[in-house]
Amino acid sequence: MVERAQMAPPRRSALATAEAAPVSGRVAIAERTGLALLQVAAFGGGTLAGDLVADRLADVLGLPAPAPNRASGTDALALHAVGPGRWLIVSAEPIEALTARIAARIADQIGVDAAALVDLSQARSVVRLTGPAWRDVLAKGVRIDLHPRDLPPGSSVQTLFGRLAVTLHVLPGGAGADLFVYRGFGLSLWDMLADGMREFGED
Repeated sequence: MVERAQMAPPRRSALATAEAAPVSGRVAIAERTGLALLQVAAFGGGTLAGDLVADRLADVLGLPAPAPNRASGTDALALHAVGPGRWLIVSAEPIEALTARIAARIADQIGVDAAALVDLSQARSVVRLTGPAWRDVLAKGVRIDLHPRDLPPGSSVQTLFGRLAVTLHVLPGGAGADLFVYRGFGLSLWDMLADGMREFGED
């Protein structure tokens, strides 16, 4: 069947005790909260299985199926291609309704053994950097080329910030980026980013 992991009750933000970041006119940092994060992984392996699940996800969400290392959609609803046969749905819709909708469509059109759905809403912290210096701040900890030529708007890639594994999503307009990190490392990521912002703080 389409497997669905049990969902946990809401928890306190991992960044509730974070210190205020430096005030800057060139870069800003904020936590994104209230998001449903649903990981979908195709069973069966192979390109065909992945393509079928990708098509169903795109259809039910009303979004284009993204290419590898890309995302489609908006702040309210986005579909990220985060690995072979694996996607992350980011939505403002309640996780229970989103999961039920996705599970029903996959089971009805492909089969009950087609995919696994895992609620990551309580397992990730999401931090957003915006402003003209956001790439400069990330360059202090990210080990990939951040030039817009190589990391254009809509990119969604797995990388490291320092030693922390993150999913880095460049916003569609290119004015900032979201970083998805394991909840337990959310405060560490925040502190490192805030420290990297001090160079751009206002006098």
